[in-house]
Amino acid sequence: MSDSGEGQCARAVLMVRPAHIAPDPETAASNAFQRSWPGTLAELRRAALAEFDAVVAALSGAGVDVIVAEDRPDTPDAAFPNNWIGTHADGTVVIYPLLAEARRREVRPELVETLAARGYRVARVLRLDAPGVPPLEGTGSLVLHRPSRQAFVCESVRSSELTLRRFERELGYRSHVFRAQDPGGLPVYHTNVLLSVAENFALAGNGCVSDPAERAALLARLHDLTGCVLELSWEQVASFCGNGLSLRGAGGDPLFALSARAERALSPAQRRAIESRAHLLAVPIDAIETVGGGSLRCLLAEVHLPRV
Repeated sequence: MSDSGEGQCARAVLMVRPAHIAPDPETAASNAFQRSWPGTLAELRRAALAEFDAVVAALSGAGVDVIVAEDRPDTPDAAFPNNWIGTHADGTVVIYPLLAEARRREVRPELVETLAARGYRVARVLRLDAPGVPPLEGTGSLVLHRPSRQAFVCESVRSSELTLRRFERELGYRSHVFRAQDPGGLPVYHTNVLLSVAENFALAGNGCVSDPAERAALLARLHDLTGCVLELSWEQVASFCGNGLSLRGAGGDPLFALSARAERALSPAQRRAIESRAHLLAVPIDAIETVGGGSLRCLLAEVHLPRV
């Protein structure tokens, strides 16, 4: 299998502070993981900001370069920048199209300049988000194995095949598309809530994949790429066990970041398997998970750009 020369794990992430987080009924139409918040909006925002700052502190303390941007008043889901911006080791920045009209206001090309100002080289900006282009929501839709240039994609209204084919042409990727549903038969809205691919292990909610042939092909491919597949139950997927991200911290050491809720839902054997391969970093983000319907991986837009 060819190697692209791009590493699987980034050493830096871009995050957007959720000062204006709020329930979003438009995104809830396709995201069954979103839940109502029991308190006031002010309480939600205080809780979310405290959680966000704890994630920044934990990642920074582990040696990850964390670049923090502020959100804007009209962007209730801005804490999830990985859905609109992605980066690659050849200096490419990709701007992705989003499904919800309200979320399209999150797209801020000036943050590309922020990355450049922090010493990262931007060779080109690939805008897939032209008017009328159907959605492909970044590394929510695409779970990438970067060294082999393979993308895993769960069918969803947020993941257009048309835009996926352009991504493949522009970046030289090959995609593996599959169908996944929750126990009620609703399509899983993003691939990255049921699948996480690290360097030498993967977590997969393969039970959500209804077609036996697709399920067997997914597991075989993940095993070939990583050597270790930790299979997740639906209850674990619903607790965001599949929504973790592998990064590199101080000295290049691998770490695996996920929420405290997800960490508690892992079995002892799964926890041991991860800890034998990476430092397990878990941070509680209950308010963000409840209202946003996404977990820790969704907060992190990896920075794979080369240093200047």
